[in-house]
Amino acid sequence: MRWGRIFGVRAAASVGLAAGCTISSPDFDDPTETLGATSATAGASLSEGSASTGASASDGSGSGSDSATSGGSSTSTTSETSASGTTSVTSGEATTAETTTSGEMTTTTTTGELPEPESFGHYAPDQCSEPFWCFSLPNVFNGVPARMWDQECFPELRGVFAIASVEYTVAATLGAPAEPQLEFYAYDGAKPAGAPVHTVPLAQGDVSKGPHSVDVSALELELTAPFCVGLAGGSGPSGSDLGVAVDGTAPPPGHTFFHNAGPPGCQFGSFADIATNNVTPKGRWCIGFTGAKL
Repeated sequence: MRWGRIFGVRAAASVGLAAGCTISSPDFDDPTETLGATSATAGASLSEGSASTGASASDGSGSGSDSATSGGSSTSTTSETSASGTTSVTSGEATTAETTTSGEMTTTTTTGELPEPESFGHYAPDQCSEPFWCFSLPNVFNGVPARMWDQECFPELRGVFAIASVEYTVAATLGAPAEPQLEFYAYDGAKPAGAPVHTVPLAQGDVSKGPHSVDVSALELELTAPFCVGLAGGSGPSGSDLGVAVDGTAPPPGHTFFHNAGPPGCQFGSFADIATNNVTPKGRWCIGFTGAKL
């Protein structure tokens, strides 16, 4: 299998924001977010008056005591990137079909091998170290209770894909993230559309710190591209949060989205684009999938 990556421009030094959901620029105004005048502790100590979205790049090296122990299986790290920055990774043996019609019944017989599954992703696996979540400034690893919804979209794909597995990296957790699950959305040309078209509940072991690959082949899940793939987890009432990693490479608009429900300063009620919002760290989600184009 080959690993397709699409890279954006490397992010410049971030400007006082925090991972997963805070905004630190007073001039920023986005109708998709709600900011409170004061911050709630929500079970965590908040410094500088607010929780933040995205990680603070200037102080993101700490390892929070709330992070879960490592687990999960490694994802593929073989990469192939074209000069344009977009890699097509569809392959497989050609098939032949023979159709016969008798009366009102039509029978189609397909011969040959099914397409070989390929891995799709936009991130650099060896750069997946910082979480994008709600945290207390200035340390990106000081998570605060919130629910995160993280989606990586694939507007470059076309056709129908049979999804075999989903790969992702968790950089940090706060407590045991409440109701973790995989989520799949249609893509409306600009962002994840409406409600998820499929959800897959996850165990706590699936959201421990580290890389993971979750096999969903038994679900026979087929999605029509373009679509989005991601995770959700954590909640304020449970005192938990889920910090999926981003890779530190600035994404282009229209690919990397989040929304969250946390304390003031960490409240985006609908999907917001990491590329166009004043959040940190700037990066693509460390989320991908393995599938075969049908």
